[in-house]
Amino acid sequence: MDSAKLRKLRKRSYRAAYARQKVEQGLAFQLRELRLERGMTQAELAAQLGLRGQSAIARLEDPAYGKMSLQTLMKLAEVFDVALLTKFVPFSKFLAETHDVRPEALRVLSFEAEDKAGVLTHLQATLTNTTIANANVVVDNAVGYVVSLTNADMSWSISATNFVHVHELNIPTPQDSEVPNVI
Repeated sequence: MDSAKLRKLRKRSYRAAYARQKVEQGLAFQLRELRLERGMTQAELAAQLGLRGQSAIARLEDPAYGKMSLQTLMKLAEVFDVALLTKFVPFSKFLAETHDVRPEALRVLSFEAEDKAGVLTHLQATLTNTTIANANVVVDNAVGYVVSLTNADMSWSISATNFVHVHELNIPTPQDSEVPNVI
């Protein structure tokens, strides 16, 4: 981030407007990318959501619209077979998460795709092992897929695109703390 942007972000009113714009535009861009990635037309998505026509989806995909309800977002998540995560975060995390708006950064694998690739099985094993200090699953692809777990606070995050197979599983334990993190 450049110093001019950081200077602007130090102003509360700018920060609030910036966050609103990033959320509204990011959701619109991601919705469009998810629909296109799954080979759906706006009319097909509207029908799956129980909406009357494609114009409703066109509005949701308009970055200037900004009026998606939580209920609509939950329905979209169900149709795309993904989870919707909403929570308050520090600006540092928000800026890191919203920085990359390339189409491949906006893609999200469905539950079925993750399950078929074995990612969920590896995650389940990782989450049930309480002696793990750090666990990393890297899945092979042009863009990549990463699941990371930090045992200290049991937080984890997933960044995903389409992938072929699990490439590496590195699980350092507390006594292996010298093992480098692959993420």
